[in-house]
Amino acid sequence: MKIDKVYHLVISAFLTLFFSFILGFVRAVLITLAIGIAWELFWKIKDNKIFSIPDIIADGSGIVVGLILLSLIKVGLKWIM
Repeated sequence: MKIDKVYHLVISAFLTLFFSFILGFVRAVLITLAIGIAWELFWKIKDNKIFSIPDIIADGSGIVVGLILLSLIKVGLKWIM
């Protein structure tokens, strides 16, 4: 996996976790996906790069990882309390 895709995955996972605690997981997924698409459009317009579907897939994978981590955190918090 190219380092760029790893960045997409990690950042999307972090954003999903962050927004989930503030706005709930449905909004977190939508906002994170919107940020990923907006980022691709930004680079398309700024540097005339192609819109990268593999980057969007990496973003989606990061969202899934973020939701898995969120579930693990919630289960861990319930177990502690």
